[in-house]
Amino acid sequence: MRKEFALIMIVCTIGVSSAYGDSQINITQSPGQAVSPLIVANSTNNVLFQVLSDGQAIINEFIQFSNFGLTALRTYVFPNSDGTVVLEDYSQTLLQKTIDASANTISNITDNEIKTNAGINVTKLSTGIVNNTEFNYLNGTTSNIQTQLDSKGPSTVRLTSDVATTTVLADVAGLSFTVAANSVYNFDFDILYDVVNTNTGTGFSINCNGCVVDRVGYTVKQPNGAAATNSDIYTRNTLDAFTVQGRSMYTASNHVTIDGMIVTGATGGTLIVRGISEAVFTPATVKAGSNGLLYTIP
Repeated sequence: MRKEFALIMIVCTIGVSSAYGDSQINITQSPGQAVSPLIVANSTNNVLFQVLSDGQAIINEFIQFSNFGLTALRTYVFPNSDGTVVLEDYSQTLLQKTIDASANTISNITDNEIKTNAGINVTKLSTGIVNNTEFNYLNGTTSNIQTQLDSKGPSTVRLTSDVATTTVLADVAGLSFTVAANSVYNFDFDILYDVVNTNTGTGFSINCNGCVVDRVGYTVKQPNGAAATNSDIYTRNTLDAFTVQGRSMYTASNHVTIDGMIVTGATGGTLIVRGISEAVFTPATVKAGSNGLLYTIP
């Protein structure tokens, strides 16, 4: 009986590029061969590179990996397309990527990274209590909003302690406002004063210490002791103008009002109430709680 043995060879082709042109090395494997047809190892028999029978190539230490367990098989899957693999030390523009913010940490986002007119909902800022409509109300503001609000409403002052008057017209310290240059104001003062007996009269006016005044006009209404229901009203157009009454209506809580307007010139100062007592030995006392309002006219 005649027996024949046929050697069947499996061929793997590796292209090798050189300075002298392209060369080709053919690596063959016989049936039943237990090891890869090509194995490249170092001096300690660590596999650097091997070619399997199906043509796959495994690179072990041609590319250096730094970690533990590198002797185990590691599989790196590359997309079915051409492209450039960029490592962490190189920049790359990402396209068609989805980054889950809840599963990642995104840091160093500043104003430069947010595009103009990004349209971020303002409810995501701070506590979110302000909505987009309310936020847009800020459009058109030209200066500090609180300052503008303060200028719309009156400034207030309240005398915190009693002030005694003398027979010389003098400031009622604490019953005053600071006023600016080249400005227009309306003012109202409500004054309560006490006397030892009703035979003591008083007089009240206003001054603007340090001011250059362009115009001023005000009205003083104060008790006239001739009768319990009488008050005298004086209209003034100069500072420190006053009339001293010979009597007061009551020993306690006599009421005086001063209201008017002032237009300051090139220098501002202090708008202040002034008072005078008719009696030397029994001065009138302006009481704590006396107060004033100042309106700034835009």
